[in-house]
Amino acid sequence: GVLAGLPREEARARADELMRQADLARRDRMVFGYSSGMITRLHVARALIANPPLLLLDEPTRSLDPLVSLEVGRLVRRLADEGHAVLLSSHDLGEVLKICDRVVVVNEGEVVLADTAAGLRAREDGVSGLLHALEGAAR
Repeated sequence: GVLAGLPREEARARADELMRQADLARRDRMVFGYSSGMITRLHVARALIANPPLLLLDEPTRSLDPLVSLEVGRLVRRLADEGHAVLLSSHDLGEVLKICDRVVVVNEGEVVLADTAAGLRAREDGVSGLLHALEGAAR
């Protein structure tokens, strides 16, 4: 068989590497026994099998406990550091500021803010001021 257009041996090697990177190296474990965090990491690994130029992640830490959320965030950050283009959507501003390089806030289809995460973290009025500015822009 062919997986993502890759020959069998290349696909197997790629899957093994991605499972290791996602901290899911135990291939003998059945997926139905995975936690929600493990399932999220499995989805990320699956999305990367064909080495896409862009990885889209919609709320990857939604419904995860804080520790697992940190693990998924580290995985996403590592992928970006390795050169993968990652587009992450999230309602968690704290998560976004920890993981992302650039931040774009969209409200009802309109961009209301675009900056670097470092620029947003450096605001004199802090995160509460940023949230207040976003509330004003959303009106």
